Amino acid sequence: MKRNSTIDILRGIAILAVVLDHAWYLYPQFSITQLWHHTYFSIPWFIFLSGMTNSLSLEKHQFSLKIRSYLLFLLKRVTILIPYVLTCLAIFFLQHYPDLNWNQWIHDVLYFSIQPTYYYVNLILQLYLIVPVLYTAVKHTWNTRFMPVLITIILILTGISVWIGVPPWPFSPAARLFGGIYLSVFFLGMLFSKPTVQKNGKLFMASVIIFLISEGILLGTNAGLPGFAQTFLFNLWAISLIVVMFMFFNTYSKLTRFMSFFSILGKHSYIIYLFHFFILQTLARYFSILSFPIFAGIMVLSILMPLVISVVYSEVAKLFYFPIKSFVSKIVAL
Repeated sequence: MKRNSTIDILRGIAILAVVLDHAWYLYPQFSITQLWHHTYFSIPWFIFLSGMTNSLSLEKHQFSLKIRSYLLFLLKRVTILIPYVLTCLAIFFLQHYPDLNWNQWIHDVLYFSIQPTYYYVNLILQLYLIVPVLYTAVKHTWNTRFMPVLITIILILTGISVWIGVPPWPFSPAARLFGGIYLSVFFLGMLFSKPTVQKNGKLFMASVIIFLISEGILLGTNAGLPGFAQTFLFNLWAISLIVVMFMFFNTYSKLTRFMSFFSILGKHSYIIYLFHFFILQTLARYFSILSFPIFAGIMVLSILMPLVISVVYSEVAKLFYFPIKSFVSKIVAL
């Protein structure tokens, strides 16, 4: 599927917010509270964009819910685990050599806990399990009277998962499904992938209004809201913002030419996500963080080093290209 420059730019903005959020978490002396709260859009954006891209990919390949197609989809998506496992291996080796406990490594990999940020990998893999079913349901109910029913079902399932205490940080491999409210965020991304939705002027205006209202509430309360209310409001704020920005960039596409930096970050956002927290922690051990310039330098290194790793990984991966489609065909034929 041809890359969408707007999606890459938005991913680039999101990964920059992720790095800044975690940098301020590790070095709170340099944080700016109000600005820090405004980095929380990052994960909802990634989930929303993942819903979009998966839906667009399934649409392009005219996906039908059959065993062969489903296995092919999962095998393609499960390749996300390869850089994850390689990153875990590298980090574990660097942190624990020469006293390596491989049982501990296996445990940490399976529980996505070598770094506290790896809940996202678990979450997105769980969403990949159900996206073919969601896509099929959307495909057969789109522009019918059953579409509101499907939306209601997703909202109910989201409400149940939140009510039973499923947080958006699923550390255990299977017990905490879909990260609570992120199920709806992912589903909204799937709906937004429709061209007719993206060109809807009323949606743009509604999103602007929702964003301004939620922004006003967040500023007025300084995010001091009860748990669920805060989570719901932050996600509403984040989704309305990404809808506005996506529709704006699509309308004024020439502007994307001036945002190539964010586009590059977006293309390599996954590897940056996997490595940046470890780099931020490690550099702090060897440098005294006494001034903002040093803090900013560590921020830059935590982005540039994974960027180099990602480029090298991409080139090496091309040398070991594996024909997933023919492999799945042979397995299903057996």
